[in-house]
Order: sequence, then C-alpha cells, then structure tokens
Amino acid sequence: MNENKKGVLTRIKEGKYYQAAKESFQRIWQYKTIWIWGLLIGSGASLDFGGESSENPDEFANFQQTMGEFVSLYWGWIVLGVLLVIALGLLCWFLSMVARAGVIKELNEKQNKKNYQLGFKKIWHIGKNHFSKMFYLDLALLAVVLGVLLFNAIFIFSALWASQNLFMMILIGILIFISILFLLFVAILKPFAQVFILLSNMEIKESFGRSWMVIKNNLKEFLKLVLVNLVIVILEMIVIGVIALIVGILGFGFYAMFAGGGIELFFLAVFGGIFGLIVLVAFLAIRGFCALWRMDILIWWVKMVDGAKSDNKKAVGAKKVVAGKKVAVGARA
Repeated sequence: MNENKKGVLTRIKEGKYYQAAKESFQRIWQYKTIWIWGLLIGSGASLDFGGESSENPDEFANFQQTMGEFVSLYWGWIVLGVLLVIALGLLCWFLSMVARAGVIKELNEKQNKKNYQLGFKKIWHIGKNHFSKMFYLDLALLAVVLGVLLFNAIFIFSALWASQNLFMMILIGILIFISILFLLFVAILKPFAQVFILLSNMEIKESFGRSWMVIKNNLKEFLKLVLVNLVIVILEMIVIGVIALIVGILGFGFYAMFAGGGIELFFLAVFGGIFGLIVLVAFLAIRGFCALWRMDILIWWVKMVDGAKSDNKKAVGAKKVVAGKKVAVGARA
C-alpha cells in the first residue's frame, strides 16, 4: 500500500462510491444546459456487418445490373452524399474532441470548487483551447488500430497463401483473438488516459502507462468503478424504457379515442410525430446526462486513487496535492 512512481495502491470505502455518485448526480442535474455535451464525449461507432447473401446467380446478376444503372444515373448525387457524410463525420469528430476536453476540464474544476459555475459556453471555450490534445490522442489510437488490422491482414494473407492446413487456421484464430483483446485493452485505458492527458499534462504514451499501472495496482477499486458504471447504465435503460412505455401507451390511447371519430389522418400523423419527438428528446437528454455522470465519477476516481497516499498501509484518501505529474486532488465528490 505504499506510493511508487508507477501507481498507488489504495482502498476507497464502499460508502465513498455511493456518496460520490450522489454528489455527482446533483452536480450534473443542476446544470442541464451542458447535457448536450454528454452526447458528444463518447467516441466510436457500432457497425452491423451481418446479412444474408443470395445464392441465386440470376438474382445477383439482376441486382448488379440494377445497381449499375442506379449509379450511372445518380452518380453526381452519390458523390455529393458521400462528401456530405464525410463532412458530417469530421464535424462530429471535432465536436467530440472539444466536448471531451471541455467536459473533463470543467468537471474537474467543479469538483475542486463547490461554488464553481458550469456552463455550455465555458465548456465550448475550454474545449476549443485544449482539443488538440484529444486530436493527437485520437490520431495515435487510429494509427494503432490501423497497424493491428494491417498486420493481421498481411499475416493472414501470407499464411493462407503458403498453407491452408488446420494448424495455420488455429494460428490465425489465435492471432485474431489476441488482436481483439489488445484493442479492447486500449479502449479500456483510453478514458483514464484522457484524464491524465488533460489534468496532468502527460504525453500520450505516458498517460497510457500511468492508466495501466493505476488500474493494475488498484484492481479491486477498478472493479468497483465498473460496477458503479454498470448500475448507471442499467438505470439509464430502465428510465428510457419507462418513458417510452408511458408515451407509447398515451399515443395508443389517443389513437384509439380519435381514430374512429373522423379525425384526419394528417392530424394523427402530427400527434404521432409529437409523441415520437418526446421520446427522442427524453432519450437524448438521459443519454447526455448519464454520460456526464459517468465521466464525473471517473474523474473523481482517478483523483482519489492516483492522489491517495499511505504511510502505514492504510489509505488516508486524497487530502492534498501530490507532487509531480499526478492529477490535482481536492475534489469534494
């Protein structure tokens, strides 16, 4: 339980997690104008590569012909659409970098200063001044992902070209499995690395090394943090589900009452759109709130664990600023 250069062994009492989550909830709930930033602090996308392929060669040929005719007729609009999608993706990426930098900086200030006022514009201005750190971090992670994928592609192609025996297939499967674990490992470290980069001014490599040592040396506390985040995710799903159910029941009741009363289909569509909009707004608001809630708890956890200092094998908590490149402690959460 002694402090070292690569991480700190400490223990946070279970009650501290509840208190931190409670105070974090109150902080985020108080400043509803910043919830929209919560929708942007996450990164990554989920893609569905599943699907059914047609085994009929005639159907496939007809599909190819139809698609060829469609592309030849509307190629200009297709190019424009692709450019718009790329532009929208770059804009979302920029906003995500600004959001992450601004939110981490501002939530840290709010934890350290109880009377500090959070604001939408504050996060925007702070994020713009520090988004370059998130930019280099994202580029570095992108290079890692592309490097892993390229290495796998070269190895698999070479292995299949040389031999297709069972041993080689097993080796390829092991390589893919290890690559997935490695990318998952990097994804787990990224949120912690972001905090170290922004609050401790660490370099990218150093921040990941520090994140790994802090998690490794405080594995039980890390699992508690994971459990807290899991509870928040479950609460988020329950609240969204309840709201969707209530709005759905009201919408169905409205339809049952007026559908046979001569009301125009147009008005039914309008009110249906209103009910759908209510669900969408509630969904986005809850997602943004919960993302900020989880981020606030993460910042608190890193400061408590990395700033904790023990002299006699008992963690005394984060009570003073630790010298060097550690995260400034003193959060009231």
